Formats: sequence, structure tokens, C-alpha cells
Amino acid sequence: MPGESGLDMNELHLAPGAALKVSQEFSGAVDKLEELRSQVNSFAFDLGMGACAEGTSWASALKELTSGQTDSVLAVVEAHIKTVKTWAEWAKVAQNEYDNT
Repeated sequence: MPGESGLDMNELHLAPGAALKVSQEFSGAVDKLEELRSQVNSFAFDLGMGACAEGTSWASALKELTSGQTDSVLAVVEAHIKTVKTWAEWAKVAQNEYDNT
């Protein structure tokens, strides 16, 4: 019968600590993604066009592309952070269930 992880521990065979190692690797990936998020969020544009209307328009478009609320590089990175954190937690739960089965 599957446990909280959704896995049937009677059918799962793991090397000692394998799922915990997977969880740690995912957590390390989260750290790197959070660093990338910080870099994307602080990226500054200088198109060399000064404060003219066209320069302001291009800078605004690029800012939206990199750090807008949706469909931006930042939104994708944040979605990946959420997903990878979930995977890390699942692996940790699976290891705990496996160790206690």
C-alpha cells in the first residue's frame, strides 16, 4: 500500500540513503536557481539610447521579458524553484518511509 510519498515501500528497493541523496541534490539545485533568480531580478539594462522615448520603450520591454509577472525569465525560474523544492521534499518523505518500513 502506498504511503504519503505515493510509493509502495514493499515494492521499492533503494540503496541506503539513496532518496536522501536525491533530496540533497535537488536542494542544491534550488540554491543555484535562487542565485539565478537574484541575478535575473537585479539585471540592469543600458541600451545606450539615453532617455529618449524609443530607448525607454525598449528598456521597458526588456524588463518585462526578464522580470515581468508572467511569461518572463523570472517567472520561469520561480516556477522551477517551486517544482524542485517539491521534488526534494518528496524524496525526503520517500526516504523516511523506506527507512521505517
